[in-house]
Amino acid sequence: MIPRRPSDLDDPKLEAETAHPIAGAEAVWANVPALRRDFGHLPDAPTTTDGWHTWLARQGGLISATQAAQEVANTRIPIRDVAVTVYRLPRGGRAFSVPLRSVASDYVDPIEGGGLLSLKAVGVKPGVVPEANLFNYSNGLQWLEGVLHEVLIQRVVEKVLRYAGSSVNCLPVYGALDGGFAVRDSEGNTWPAGILVRQAHRRQVKGWDFPLLGSPGQQLMLDTELELRRYGITSTSDKGTFQLKRHADGRLEFLCAHLGGFVPGDTPAGVARGLWERFRTYAEPGEDFIRFKGVAVQFTRFEEGVEPLLLDFGGFRFSDRFTGPLLSLVLQQPSNWGGTINPDSDAYVQPDPNRALDPRYWRAEPLETLSKKHLEGALEALPERLPGPPDDVPYSPVEHVVCRLAQGFTGGTLARQEVASALDHLLALTTESLERG
Repeated sequence: MIPRRPSDLDDPKLEAETAHPIAGAEAVWANVPALRRDFGHLPDAPTTTDGWHTWLARQGGLISATQAAQEVANTRIPIRDVAVTVYRLPRGGRAFSVPLRSVASDYVDPIEGGGLLSLKAVGVKPGVVPEANLFNYSNGLQWLEGVLHEVLIQRVVEKVLRYAGSSVNCLPVYGALDGGFAVRDSEGNTWPAGILVRQAHRRQVKGWDFPLLGSPGQQLMLDTELELRRYGITSTSDKGTFQLKRHADGRLEFLCAHLGGFVPGDTPAGVARGLWERFRTYAEPGEDFIRFKGVAVQFTRFEEGVEPLLLDFGGFRFSDRFTGPLLSLVLQQPSNWGGTINPDSDAYVQPDPNRALDPRYWRAEPLETLSKKHLEGALEALPERLPGPPDDVPYSPVEHVVCRLAQGFTGGTLARQEVASALDHLLALTTESLERG
């Protein structure tokens, strides 16, 4: 069931707040077939592709009132003097849902039962002070490059799942918007801001994305991770890494990743000792800690009779080999420990060399060390008039292109049709191993 009213989100901690339309927000990329499927029944639904792009920008081009009131984490946001009521789920740090609004009232009045949109990177909630940090969700935002990158990764994952014959489906993404302002990083640089527009959905009650130990949800998350690993894709990242550290005096400490660093976890000392004895052979040479990589696959709510949908792809990575114990994360257990699959286990999946995607398209390195073949293959997606990638930024070939797409669109030198064509090129290029398989 697609939620169509705020009450359909069915969360006791849902909070209403105020947002404002952004003057000048534009759709960079839109999933027009999905928009027509889900909203084509509305009386004022657009009839053309360009009409859907305009509709999407007006419906989804919003920013929280709290975000718009400051210029620390971003440049001045050009808002319209209109108050729109939006609804934020618990732990929805930079996302909220908004009811569709009537074209007849200049997108001000809600359409009764018309539906909802889920918006990501639309600012912090009341009472939160955003920070100028491009890589920390505490800024409430996302740069346009990151939004387009997530759109591409989701399309890659969708293609892999269909090729694999998986029954898992992904939450539809409706589009990526240029916010019309810029995000500030910690050094004072500015980057075009983006907004991700998705189908409305329910999250786990109270906002926790982990399932219960031994539940079907835990098995689904683990099975999905293992299926994707056959193709060289993983949801694990530094943000979901746990460490068991042995100090010089023999003391053991269990640490959880948090805001770019590590904080103590709540695993008892006796359990930590047993974990060290069991897993110490997996410590990297010369290191005094063991890394446990937590499965970060996220689904919409697990509920009877409703298909859970895979979402949130910004942290997915690509590799030709995986190392370290794989940790399943669950609720109501110390440090969310739900069990591990060890590298020497038959259940531990490595990429299939005949079908796995080439990770060199996604590997961030200095320009001089990137494979010329992979960089040039990706750059073929760019119109010649766009400048080449910067020399001093360790991007991957895909990131080089996506960065230029964002800059080209916001700079007025690239049309949205060219952005769509470039993303299609990157999708075909990075999944060409599937065609060979």
